[in-house]
Amino acid sequence: MGAAASFALPADLTIDTAGHIYVTDSNNATIRKLSSAGLVTTLAGFALARGTSDGMGAGARFSQPI
Repeated sequence: MGAAASFALPADLTIDTAGHIYVTDSNNATIRKLSSAGLVTTLAGFALARGTSDGMGAGARFSQPI
């Protein structure tokens, strides 16, 4: 998170009207937000968890989101 964040095979991105970038981080199984100030936060998923599961935030599980 933050300055220590790293991406592993980012697959896709979109940008909102405020200039925030949302990235599907495929090999980390997360969806992340890069703020216009450069701060990275994980919105959903958990990098060490694999599989799929409905949930919010870190409770969501993805299998290589694209």
